[in-house]
Amino acid sequence: MEIYGAYGDGVARIREAVLENQLQMRQVEQSLLEFQSGLLGVEREMLPVYKLTEQLRGTQKNIDLSVQELRQINENFVAAHELAPVLLNGAKFDQDEYVKALQKLLIAITFLEGHRSYEGSVKALDQAKELLVQVRRKCMADFASVVSVLSQGEQSNYGALVWAEPSKHDVSRAAQLLDCLLISSANQTELLREYGKQRFDVIKMFIGDDPSSSSLGFDLNNPVTALAKCLQDIDATIEAEKTLAGLIFPNEELANTAFRCSAYCVLDSWKKDIDVSLRSPNQIDAIKLLLVHDLLLARVEVLETARFNDQLEELHKTQRAYVVAEVPIRQYLIRTAVDTVVPAYKTFYEKYSAIQFSKKHANRYLKYTPQAVQALLKELFSGEGVSGDKQPLNV
Repeated sequence: MEIYGAYGDGVARIREAVLENQLQMRQVEQSLLEFQSGLLGVEREMLPVYKLTEQLRGTQKNIDLSVQELRQINENFVAAHELAPVLLNGAKFDQDEYVKALQKLLIAITFLEGHRSYEGSVKALDQAKELLVQVRRKCMADFASVVSVLSQGEQSNYGALVWAEPSKHDVSRAAQLLDCLLISSANQTELLREYGKQRFDVIKMFIGDDPSSSSLGFDLNNPVTALAKCLQDIDATIEAEKTLAGLIFPNEELANTAFRCSAYCVLDSWKKDIDVSLRSPNQIDAIKLLLVHDLLLARVEVLETARFNDQLEELHKTQRAYVVAEVPIRQYLIRTAVDTVVPAYKTFYEKYSAIQFSKKHANRYLKYTPQAVQALLKELFSGEGVSGDKQPLNV
């Protein structure tokens, strides 16, 4: 009995402990519910603060953007004033600094163009554009000055004209100035025309008797030896100009165009000299005509990859107006022209006729078939020009 009494007392104590624990758990749960309710109250009170904080963050971001844009506006508004010392005194600064200044000016002009509504932007834009005009003008003048001293000619021990290879420094300087002109969107037609003019002024110092004249001094009434030397000098000059253009200009297309500009000045002057000589009443030796014609064919060879169609049409238009009365000589001239031009053009035509050009480019590159080219060449020296244009030659 005592055992059962002790057991009952233990069970009772356990039950009391469990009940006490349950009571404590309910108290804890009640406290947690009250705490949770308090947190919800705090959250409700803090919600406006959270929203305000988010708004403040957005405001701060807008302020940062505004400060950045205002800084950009200020930089672009004063760009012309701050960059002028560098851009107008390029020789005192290294090339990288000069190019960076030029790029900043172009960025400023673009920015001001898009923000004309800002007070003072129109005035700042006008100042920036005026500075750009001055920069282009100065770069063009400096470029022309450098080009005029590149690749000077000299007489070899055998009396032939030799064009010296330009120094790396001069080529680098010309290329840098050219790069600045291209970056500033300078007029390429004006640029290439000025390049051709400057090179021709240099060439006249070494070919011809009077550098101030546009003539190369090529007179068919001169002795054959003098004519042969002049033709060799012209041929060497054209080759030198092609090499020089390739050194200065950044891509093949621009280099070819620049070469055509300088070569055109030489060839056009040479052609005018020939025209003047052919108007002379004196009899012209057949050997002189053959000599001239050989270089005329070389002219087509040199420029066959550059404006072949234009050169062929010009050749056909000018040369067919002349009459070579002696049939054997005329046939020799025509046969030489055909044998020289047609095979090379046929190879070119066969290579590119398989390419699917657009109609525009097909007309540009494949305007004539080899047969058509041959037919045009056979009309040279036939006197079949427009009535009144025939120019008989007493050969």
